Amino acid sequence: TKPRPTNLIINYLPNNTTDDELFEMFSSFGNIRRLKIVRDSSGRCVGYGFVDFENSRCAYVAQLVVNGHQLRDKRLKVAFALPRSSDVAKCN
Repeated sequence: TKPRPTNLIINYLPNNTTDDELFEMFSSFGNIRRLKIVRDSSGRCVGYGFVDFENSRCAYVAQLVVNGHQLRDKRLKVAFALPRSSDVAKCN
């Protein structure tokens, strides 16, 4: 059987979003394996990040509940992240 997805991508994060803030937003849905906010060279959030849950059911519920959530002046878009394939990794 194919593994169920657990990794969410969170788009439209405000550029001053902190790791703690993202953790607080998602930790109530279940155990988080990894959390990452993508940042530029100065440390500012570039507008998206990832939350990887230990359990696919927790990820599914979090996606449904947090998608469309307002964070300061941004409306978040939460979706399941596509797995990195070797083809995508070689595009750069």
